[in-house]
Amino acid sequence: MRVEVLRTFCFPSFPARALAVAAVMQLTECGFVHDETLVARYKLVAVDDDTQMMLCWSLDSGSCECLIGETVLKAGFDDKYVVVARHQNGTKNAIIEYFYVVRHPSTDDKEDGERFVQVLGPFDQQHFDSEKVRLRLPEFTRTFDDL
Repeated sequence: MRVEVLRTFCFPSFPARALAVAAVMQLTECGFVHDETLVARYKLVAVDDDTQMMLCWSLDSGSCECLIGETVLKAGFDDKYVVVARHQNGTKNAIIEYFYVVRHPSTDDKEDGERFVQVLGPFDQQHFDSEKVRLRLPEFTRTFDDL
């Protein structure tokens, strides 16, 4: 299985990403329909509705940099990792993909700390379970049952 360490998990194409970032910037003053701090600067955010739930890195401006895009349905963390499960392609009842983020405690509270973040995945259930045992990944502690 190929493991990717990149941040293309947020939007499928540059035009879509640019449009979404512009929308987030415009809506920042109004807030998000869901805005929850998971740990440090890692947040679970949905802009217009909960199906847009994503994991992002909180910025001082109130906006955030997407790390794992929609639709996040589970998340958890410990002092070393953040774990996320999401619907593939943001489609409910689609294949569930699993990711883990390697945390760097020395940069967790710095605005530019997201450049040190490593996102690994997507994994299927079997490979994620293997990684969970190998790395002692945390349990999912936040679940969105309606997603």
